[in-house]
Amino acid sequence: MFSQWSKALSDTIESGQAAVLVTQIDDRGSSPRSRGTKMVVTLDKVVESLGGGNLEYDAVSYARELIHQGVDGVFEKPYTLNSSVGQCCGGEVRVLFEVFNASLVQLYLFGAGHVAQALVPLLAGLGFNVHWIDDRDELFTHAIPPGVNRVERDPVDVAASLPKRAWSLIMTHDHQLDFELVLAALNCEFDYLGMIGSNTKARRFMQRLDQRGIAESDKARLDTPIGLGDLKTKTPTEIAVSIAADLMYKRQQLSSDVSEEPRKDSELSVVQPLKTESMVR
Repeated sequence: MFSQWSKALSDTIESGQAAVLVTQIDDRGSSPRSRGTKMVVTLDKVVESLGGGNLEYDAVSYARELIHQGVDGVFEKPYTLNSSVGQCCGGEVRVLFEVFNASLVQLYLFGAGHVAQALVPLLAGLGFNVHWIDDRDELFTHAIPPGVNRVERDPVDVAASLPKRAWSLIMTHDHQLDFELVLAALNCEFDYLGMIGSNTKARRFMQRLDQRGIAESDKARLDTPIGLGDLKTKTPTEIAVSIAADLMYKRQQLSSDVSEEPRKDSELSVVQPLKTESMVR
């Protein structure tokens, strides 16, 4: 019989979403839980517990930061449970973080019209973990594809709180809503922001951003219209294929740019390795 964390991890990986398996692998002295305790952390939920308190709060925050950084792998972090971390146990623990699917691009797609319905399954099969936002329940009559998570929150609120390194596509049924989503998203740090539409719509949006006093550097962060410009498309499926191909190309470009940038020493290791002698019994 699966434990809660085991089933949660299996289901999350199968769905294509990012998850971190957090395990207390060693302890010395008093600690809330014992060695072998596990929990699963995703961007929006926590399954099981390391015992609560600031230890768990920091472990959850750190796990989500690993997801945002887009790194798959194994990391360790030590904790001393004293007043500096708001714990009074007085012991020491070492926690292992095993990251799965974080290298998938976290893509927030706003809108569930005909093109979005055709596009979402394509993206889910191309290494994008899709967070699908639209508050019209009647548009979600079919099963959500694996690798796709429907977000049932106010779209503008979601756009205003995009995580770092997120990708976003704005393709709703309402131009005014599109504009509000763009304004909200431009306050965030993200890797990519694209909007569907014609060249005319793109020009009008840029004019409206000018009227709002949006800087040229911020306007340049919005990619519109999306899709392969030289590919003539008409049907929702054709448009979806064009957008998916465009995003694949942009992701490849971004990956190449990042890999060519020299990293600072502080960026080479996510955590400092624990000195084993500090945990020897």
